Amino acid sequence: MNALKVVSILSTNFTFVTIVLPQFQHQHPDRFHEILIPFRSVDGANCASRPRHDLFMSMDVVSHISNIKNFYIYPLFANRTNLAHVHNMVLNRVFFYSFLFRDAEDADEPGLIQIVEALKIRKIFVSQKAVSNLIRKNINKEAGSDTAPSLVKPRGSPKLRTSGLVDAIEKDMSGPNPLTRSALSLKYGVSATTIARVVSQDSEGKVRKKCRVHVLSNKQAKQRLDRGSRFLRYINSRKWKNVITIDEAWV
Repeated sequence: MNALKVVSILSTNFTFVTIVLPQFQHQHPDRFHEILIPFRSVDGANCASRPRHDLFMSMDVVSHISNIKNFYIYPLFANRTNLAHVHNMVLNRVFFYSFLFRDAEDADEPGLIQIVEALKIRKIFVSQKAVSNLIRKNINKEAGSDTAPSLVKPRGSPKLRTSGLVDAIEKDMSGPNPLTRSALSLKYGVSATTIARVVSQDSEGKVRKKCRVHVLSNKQAKQRLDRGSRFLRYINSRKWKNVITIDEAWV
């Protein structure tokens, strides 16, 4: 679909023409609707067939208007909003319509603005950014390349339960006398809750309360190792059913 067809589609809702009205005295209220009457007869067909010099105002006429260059760099739709915007800027009450398809003769494909407005007629409301993203994705797909990943960073605080932390905690828990949650929390600089989640969720283990006993010295540990077998033989020969001891070695 070329640009001229897009003009004909949009002609039912928009009129495109540029005109300079003679200067007139300020009146209350503005005769806005009277000014629009001669413009309503302009449609997309005869607007596109007009000579290009009839569709634009000369810069010597409008050079005194603030930001007038923006109206020539960025084509505008000829609607009441844009007309009122120009009305507020122009001190001598010059009204004009900006021709949307100023490059209609040379354009092969419609631009983003034309596509967005054509979709509005069909009750489909999208932004120019959405149209641009869709066009870029289709171009990348046809070229066989993947779409670039999103640059949006994940929200929220960074994840503390990294694979390195999980492996280190699992290594500390694999020994015969693992550290407590508070000790692991101080060692790795994370909360005790994080340690508990690593044990229960990442390692699929269980957190149990550790019995508190005093630490044996090397001499006491060797003494219990040497006397342990003799104590077992002693209670085995008497066939005792229950043995009560306060030695932490048997807890």
